[in-house]
Amino acid sequence: TLIKNVITRISQINNLATGTYPVRANAEAFTGYVLNLSGTRWFLVGRGRNNWDFDSDGQGINADVITGLGTSSGFAPRAYNNAIINSLISSTGINLTGVEIRINRAANVTGTSFQEVFWRPISQTTWTWDFPNSDYDIEHDIRVSVLGAAFLDTTGKTRDSMNTPVSSAANNHTRIFTWGWASQGNQKGFCYGSTVQGTNANSPTTFMWELANEDHACPYTEVFIRAE
Repeated sequence: TLIKNVITRISQINNLATGTYPVRANAEAFTGYVLNLSGTRWFLVGRGRNNWDFDSDGQGINADVITGLGTSSGFAPRAYNNAIINSLISSTGINLTGVEIRINRAANVTGTSFQEVFWRPISQTTWTWDFPNSDYDIEHDIRVSVLGAAFLDTTGKTRDSMNTPVSSAANNHTRIFTWGWASQGNQKGFCYGSTVQGTNANSPTTFMWELANEDHACPYTEVFIRAE
């Protein structure tokens, strides 16, 4: 049951309906968003398209994380800081190896189709948004994708993961790279491999961003967590 109807640990979402709920974590109070996806509940920790900071202090203010979901108003990344997310996890009595991360990223330019990628940390025990530099080991699964075949039980890294064996043939819809690439103006995101094209000319409305015509679309993405 909820303590005074406030979420203070990630395990409290397990019986909740989709919606917004009061949250208190790391001595901060705000409103969070829970998604009930076919009976599995997820807590939103960040959303955005290109230009993620991927640093410890999150991005923007807490109140903005749940705004603009699934729309162009949500393209500018917003994320809770590391301390908030780690508080929700540790208060449950687990560490990051007991958490599943759901990366829901756009699969077309209009945002009407999404790909579901799931990361499960193998040995990293605390949450960090610094995916490019912390570069820790994960299981990297794709369960839903209209862009190509899904797959399960592939290991990867938070800096750059794709279907294995890692090769040019896997530089496709299975790839997520979070590091800043010069051809994209070093703007970070949850970007696809070279076979996935977005909309060039730095479009402000596309859900599959490109700086020019470099392919490797950088999609609008929502990041969720749950206790396994």
